[in-house]
Amino acid sequence: MDWFDSFILWLREGLSPVLDVPGSALFIFGVTFSLILVVMIIYRLVTDVRRLQNYELEIRRYTRDLNEAKKRNDKAVLRRLKREEVRFKQFRSYISRQRLKATLVTILPLTVIYFVLSIVYFGKQVATFPFELPLIGKYVPFYIWYLLCYLTMYFPMSRVFGVSPDVELGLRGKADAKTKTSQKRTKRS
Repeated sequence: MDWFDSFILWLREGLSPVLDVPGSALFIFGVTFSLILVVMIIYRLVTDVRRLQNYELEIRRYTRDLNEAKKRNDKAVLRRLKREEVRFKQFRSYISRQRLKATLVTILPLTVIYFVLSIVYFGKQVATFPFELPLIGKYVPFYIWYLLCYLTMYFPMSRVFGVSPDVELGLRGKADAKTKTSQKRTKRS
């Protein structure tokens, strides 16, 4: 027996109270919640979230203006937007680099924890649904329960922490209101 097998046996003994339902479901839910919390904190620490959101907002406005100009076939606006295209490509590149940086910092620990837990819970039912689900059934293995917990918690928590691409910390409403006001003024003139 090598060191890894010894580690897994030691971990199974330590986790024996939460190896069976309902303890396993609650434990995996707690681990998933903790992992997402750590990921969100790391993301906020290694990226400039406000800058990313401002860039995303500007890109959204640019794309909207470009689509409207194409729809109206407004050559003057299209020329002006074409001159700004390089700047918005730089914004997109910056956003991608920042997200990649956060992903590289968090992917290894997440993978190791998932790998170890999948070995500990291999072949075990970790949760039970009160009804039969298509393709899953009533008894839920580790990987499906982990995925359900992760997807259920990740998106709401990313919105709470302000790291979701759709969250602009209140900027979206203000920007849209300004845009609508300026459009109304333009129509009146």
